[in-house]
Amino acid sequence: MIHSWTHLLLEQLTFQTTIRALSCGEIADDHDLVSRIKKLYDKLDAGTTPVTILMPWLPSWTMVNKLWSTKKIYDIIVKAVKQRQALLMKIEEGEKPQDTMQLLLDAGDDRMAVVGVSAFPVLLISVSRHGLGV
Repeated sequence: MIHSWTHLLLEQLTFQTTIRALSCGEIADDHDLVSRIKKLYDKLDAGTTPVTILMPWLPSWTMVNKLWSTKKIYDIIVKAVKQRQALLMKIEEGEKPQDTMQLLLDAGDDRMAVVGVSAFPVLLISVSRHGLGV
């Protein structure tokens, strides 16, 4: 029981740290949203099977669920990017939030690049989970 509790705590900590490091404050500070994103990433991870990797063109409910989860994650991140861009119109230069999303926006990256980097935690979470043997 302690072993599974430790893995659960470590998984939560890894997920929260990854979200904070690679996304933005608007997402990382909203615990309900982080929980929702984690559930979506769990669906993506559970839907990745040898069959879905070897035959991605094969229509299945698993692929539909993965696509739907990906779309929901995309929508969450796009909404955060739009909120940040609206915020930047209202504030002065010195008041900008300092996080990964802001660095990408300041560098002039387009929305798709920002969304891609913010959605990158799925790879890290998957690697960390399988590395932990969870």
